[in-house]
Amino acid sequence: MGEPPGGGPVGGYGLDLPPGLLPREARRGGAFEPLAVLSLGLGIASISGVWCCGSISPLLGLGGIATGVVALVRWGKSPLETRGRGLAVVGLVLGTISVMVAIGWATVWFTQSL
Repeated sequence: MGEPPGGGPVGGYGLDLPPGLLPREARRGGAFEPLAVLSLGLGIASISGVWCCGSISPLLGLGGIATGVVALVRWGKSPLETRGRGLAVVGLVLGTISVMVAIGWATVWFTQSL
């Protein structure tokens, strides 16, 4: 029996991947980016703070947005060495939602007080 066209063993193991493309298992190396974890924490705190602490929630949301952006930039520079892209994205989204809710509530409050 001859070798398959890709030069690898029969059964799909050892596929010839293009240069620079690694299997999913090889991409899961490294530790989580600390700012991605912080972004997620600030995003969760800002969303939960919308209902109890309205004045501090936008500040936490802005912190989640800023740390999320920095974590994504750092992840982009070394995606094979660090993890946490999803955490940074979720923190960024939650921070954005809390800031938008705070702006909406401030707008309603200001228009009703006139």
